Amino acid sequence: SLLTLFAVYEARVTFQYSEVLQANDLVNNAASFNCDNGCKVYVDMRSDKLQITQNGKFIANFGDIVGNSSFAPDGLELPAGKNYILQSLKQPNPAFVFYAVSRKAPNYGAYVVTPQGTVGITATGQGRYFTLLSSFNAISYTAFSGSFKTGYPKIYSTGFDAVGDARCSPVYQARTQYTAEQSTPTIFSPIMTVDFGYVGKHSVTALQKDGKNPPKTSSTSTVYMSPGFVGCSYVGGQVYYSNVKSVQDNFAMTANSLDINARYNALTTAEPVRFQVNNDTLDFSGTSSFAR
Repeated sequence: SLLTLFAVYEARVTFQYSEVLQANDLVNNAASFNCDNGCKVYVDMRSDKLQITQNGKFIANFGDIVGNSSFAPDGLELPAGKNYILQSLKQPNPAFVFYAVSRKAPNYGAYVVTPQGTVGITATGQGRYFTLLSSFNAISYTAFSGSFKTGYPKIYSTGFDAVGDARCSPVYQARTQYTAEQSTPTIFSPIMTVDFGYVGKHSVTALQKDGKNPPKTSSTSTVYMSPGFVGCSYVGGQVYYSNVKSVQDNFAMTANSLDINARYNALTTAEPVRFQVNNDTLDFSGTSSFAR
């Protein structure tokens, strides 16, 4: 079988309570962001060449925002105000993820982590959610541990503020406790939030990966998603920037039959999702559903 998915375009992504900015969102080395109700900002790297200003006055650089731990950035609270600007003092602009979330957002104050280089991070704790920021191609999740309800854990390609919004769908959802423990979902997104489904003891390990050859076995789940996919209907054509422009994978399976159920939204005919089984090719485009 052959599966191919494409990323089509990139733009800043604006949610009801937050914004996610990356290097390509800077115009003339600057981009404004919303903090009308007060906000907290998080970033995935230290840098004294990336900074926040307001009305021309320096507020903080990325090193200040990260704080003491690169793996668990403190974030920076900003008072309600206008004319906040994210600026770069370096050319070319370094890759980064900038997450600005309103004080009025649901789940405000949820745990935020940022893996560094090839060193993974194991997120443990009691909170139901944690959000991860990364400029790498993809994040691979492994070793889910906990007492999960049916249908959990879930992974969203959003910040913690959007996971409870019915207009946002998870990019991964465990089928059973066993598949949650055995699966290694690989997510192509600069920001993602894990919903464990409950408050209590649980953990998962996240590793930065190139996104090639995701692990597959008959008893586990594998995620295939367009790089930059958001998963929220109200963001329209906005997608995240991704270094990966297409996802392709080949795999073999032995079975008497194969059921295919698909739901898809706003896929262009020029860049369809292609699924090929032996000599059969299926191209999914437009907005519809398919069962066979």
